[in-house]
Amino acid sequence: CIANLNHLINDFDNAILYCELLKNKCRTPKDLIDINYLIAHCLRHKGTDNFMAIKMFRDITSSKSNLYVSPKNYIRSCYSIVSIQMMENQNEFDFSFEDIYRLADEVNYSKQTIPYIKRHEIRYIATYKKDINAAISLAEKELINLEKNQYRIKYDYYFEIAELYRWSYDMNHDETHWKLSKKYYSNALDFAKISGDYNLESSSLMGEVLLNLDKGIICNQEKLEKIIAETKDK
Repeated sequence: CIANLNHLINDFDNAILYCELLKNKCRTPKDLIDINYLIAHCLRHKGTDNFMAIKMFRDITSSKSNLYVSPKNYIRSCYSIVSIQMMENQNEFDFSFEDIYRLADEVNYSKQTIPYIKRHEIRYIATYKKDINAAISLAEKELINLEKNQYRIKYDYYFEIAELYRWSYDMNHDETHWKLSKKYYSNALDFAKISGDYNLESSSLMGEVLLNLDKGIICNQEKLEKIIAETKDK
């Protein structure tokens, strides 16, 4: 519990430390895999040792682990590997999105994971296929479902869609897309402030800064320095 709480408040170093201490108390192979998943997940958040993170995720998805790994951690490991490979601009991936959706269906875990898988697929469509409009369409369709179910991840979708409309505005200068980007950043910010999610808050604030720059609106230097200082602190 302490390890996971540290992860939830973005204290990834302490989360990893507590996970390493927990390894000495593992009673089953499944316990060890669950701990290794959380370590790999925290390493992915930090982004400072992607080699180790992807190695640990691959260990979880290897055939020798299948008897012990939970469906949730298996599927999450699959799309975590792909997310790291996208972040590093690789052209070959361990899994296709079709593979991941099929695997989720096979273990009856598709309903819970589709929004998470699709979020990465949306990024893939935008950055690898260079089809912003298709990415926006897929993201907005998924957001309709998330609005009905009130899943927490819908607020991350607000941010993702804001980013997509900002990229679109940067290319075509459609005023409607600028306004939509502004709206979705605002939606993400409202939730981030209420929930204390400073990752989402700072990312959305910086998104607004970049959106305004695309329109020639220069950010106040003090405001920018405050965002950067608070991000380092928190």
